[in-house]
Amino acid sequence: MNGYDYGNARIRALRSRMLTLDEYSGLLSAGTIERLLGALADTVYGSEVQAAMLRFSGLRCLDEAVRSHLARHLRMLETFFDGPERSRLELLLHRWDLRNLRTILRGRVRLEGSEQIVRLLVPAGTIDEPALIELASQPSLRATVELLMAWSLPSAGTAGRMIAAWPAYEATNDPSVIEGTLNRAYADHLHSSLSGGPSDELARILRLEIDQTNLVTALRLRSSRLEAEPGWDVGDPSAHYLSAGRIPVDSLESVRLAEAPGDVARLLQDAPLPPTWTSAVAEWSVHDDLLRFSASLEAAMAQEAVGLFAKGDPLGIAIPVAFAWAKESEARNLRLIGRGVVHEIPPDVIEQELIAS
Repeated sequence: MNGYDYGNARIRALRSRMLTLDEYSGLLSAGTIERLLGALADTVYGSEVQAAMLRFSGLRCLDEAVRSHLARHLRMLETFFDGPERSRLELLLHRWDLRNLRTILRGRVRLEGSEQIVRLLVPAGTIDEPALIELASQPSLRATVELLMAWSLPSAGTAGRMIAAWPAYEATNDPSVIEGTLNRAYADHLHSSLSGGPSDELARILRLEIDQTNLVTALRLRSSRLEAEPGWDVGDPSAHYLSAGRIPVDSLESVRLAEAPGDVARLLQDAPLPPTWTSAVAEWSVHDDLLRFSASLEAAMAQEAVGLFAKGDPLGIAIPVAFAWAKESEARNLRLIGRGVVHEIPPDVIEQELIAS
């Protein structure tokens, strides 16, 4: 088997680990959460559903099956490459370190129980599940941050920056101080790592994800300014944007200061945005609905990443990127279907909210 055939065989193997359109149709028409779980047990989620059924029922069972299935398949990607390529794949999985730590920090701020926090975690990053559980079990936010420092998680530099930000948090009692520090440390690490590597599809997609966050931030700050919300006149707006993105800070600031939605659309015409974002920006300029725009960008991001199955090098890193986004979209879709079934939302309404993968 030559390299091209091997690459295509790998794509087919990964595709076989995803839900088919017929399976989606069956899940949408399940009618009850019990039938939904039964139908899901006949798919690639079978082993996770069966394991979850031993401990849980209803939506809790669905969430646990989806969580464990997603974690297992994302961790599997590390076996695709060795050496430098494997290290670069860790950048893809490191996104889940960020998400998990944000979930833990938010849970500690809200004084949620550790079990409630753990059920929301997906141990797919470089921080393993026992460490995540221990972090989620700490009695306070400070104890969690101190444990991150003691264990140098997700890195010594990030943990150190969070400890350094603690006095500012205590002075303001604003959780966004700690979370913002974590987000910026992640983006700075990503920017540094990508700057020293090839400019490939992994780099493009990860930078695009930062652009997504920054653009939504600029529009949120714009909305706060126009509505004169408390604290809208931020001293240094650029501090709200993350590094590693491709949209210049000057362009983001122009978006924040724009008056009319049409002005924003014109400002973004020359920005390094993919074609899949064009319709989302045009739609926002008509409706000026930030929540709807965020959902549209999420779908556009998935379209860009999953599209690498067809456009990317079958032997390269683009295929693991496509698979990761496809499985993440699939997990989102299953949770949405489950809640739609429980709340008796018509299948055609649920289907409109699904992200194609």
